[in-house]
Parts: sequence; C-alpha cells; structure tokens
Amino acid sequence: MGVILRLALLVFGAGAIAFLATLLYVIWAEGAMEARHLGGRSLAKPVDVTIVLGAGMDPDGVLAFSSRRRVWAGVELLKSGKTRGLIFSGGLAIPGVPSAGELMRDQAILYGADPAVLAVEGRSISTFQNLLFSYPMLPEGASVALLTDSFHLARASTLSWFFDRPGVPLVAARGLEAEHWAPRYWLYVREALAWWLNLVKMGAWWGAERLGISLEDRTALIR
Repeated sequence: MGVILRLALLVFGAGAIAFLATLLYVIWAEGAMEARHLGGRSLAKPVDVTIVLGAGMDPDGVLAFSSRRRVWAGVELLKSGKTRGLIFSGGLAIPGVPSAGELMRDQAILYGADPAVLAVEGRSISTFQNLLFSYPMLPEGASVALLTDSFHLARASTLSWFFDRPGVPLVAARGLEAEHWAPRYWLYVREALAWWLNLVKMGAWWGAERLGISLEDRTALIR
C-alpha cells in the first residue's frame, strides 16, 4: 500500500471518527437542552427580546414545521410574561414569497401575539447569519434570549459566544420526538455536518477580520 493511499485512509478514518463523535454529541445535546431549557424554564427573569431562529420553509413556500414549532414556543413565552418581544430571524428562500421571518411573524399573529412586540430579520440564510444580523437589531441595553429547536440550541449558543454574546439565556422548542425516524435522523446528520461547517465559517471570519477585511465584505463572503 502506497504512502499516499495510507495517508488518505488515515484522513478518512479520522474524519469518520470525528463526524461520528459529533453526531453522538448532537443526539445527546438534544435531550440535555430540552431537559434544561424547554419553554424557557431556565430563564431566571423575563427578558426584553427573544430571537427566534427560523428553520426556513418548504419548497411550496409554506413555513416549515420546525419554524412553526419555534413560533409557537415564542408566543408561549410572550403569553407567560417571560419575554416582552420577539425577533423572527429567517431570510428569503423562494423568489416571490415573503421571507421566513415575515411568515413567522404572521404565524405568531395567528397564534395571538401582539404585532406591536414583533420584529423581523429577513436577510439571513444560515444560523451564522441569524445571529450576525439579529443582534444589531436589539435596543441598547436590552436583555436577550435565543429560541430554537432543542437539537439546534447548542450550536446556536456556540455561535452566540463567537459573536461576543456569551451566556445568553436559552429557550428550547420541543424536540423531534413526534417526527418519523427517517427525517429525525436526517436532521441529526445535517446538524452534525453543520457543526463542522460553522467551525470553518468561524475560522474564516476570524481570519478575515485579522486581515482587515471590512464587515461588509466579510458578510458577503461568509454566509
């Protein structure tokens, strides 16, 4: 066996082990995050704004089930007094259709939320951009929480730390226990892959910042 082939097998094996470890972490983290943060149970006090991360829409332009689940959890926070406002974060996925953030706001109104306390971030196409674009929308000095599905919450929290918002309170929407096993495990695999993609994004963002590349150019390059 040649040296190049051995190195290729070594790299492939290491990558497979790393991915499997990440996948197991995602599955574990879903349960841990739901147990601790479901419905805002870990919020020590009410927050001014909760950023609700979007999960996009279906190919027909209808808001994805995960997005609706997160909207419902956000509206429940409002009704319980645990948050005073919501920012729905999600960009345009299909030409001619409102952004996911706008559809989430409309869904929240259908669930009984007061439109006056709802805001939309409608440019983001990834979790990275959800936070990049939503945090600047916050009023100065406002307290904030992050809301997303329990399997997604650990990665969102890590990205929040990267954007200089460590320790932001977390709120978990209910997990995937009602999903059929096939889409459920596909979401786990997708989330594990997203962890590695986001590590690349964070490294690229950090490096570009050190090289003096402007925020505008970094935003255009790293999505």
